[in-house]
Amino acid sequence: MTLPRQFLSNTTYFITRRTTQREFWLKPTKKNTQIFLYCIAVAAQKTGVRLHAACVMSDHWHAVISDPETKIAQFYAWVHKYVAKAIN
Repeated sequence: MTLPRQFLSNTTYFITRRTTQREFWLKPTKKNTQIFLYCIAVAAQKTGVRLHAACVMSDHWHAVISDPETKIAQFYAWVHKYVAKAIN
C-alpha cells in the first residue's frame, strides 16, 4: 500500500485531473468554460487557495496553486464535485 499524499502549508503545487475514462467532458464550449471558471473561483475563495494559472483541455485540466492553509484536499473535492454536477 502506498503512503498517503503529504500536503504542506505555504507550498505551491502543479495539479492535474483527468476525466472519467478519458472522455471529452470538458469540451471548449461557452457553457463548459463558464462552469469551470465559476467552480474553480468559488473553490479557491472558500478554501483560501491561491490560483496562479489553469488550463482546461477536453479530457483533463491543470492548475498551479499555492496552498497557505493546507486545504488543497478541500479545493480538489469542491472543484471536482461541482464541475461534475454542473456538466452532467
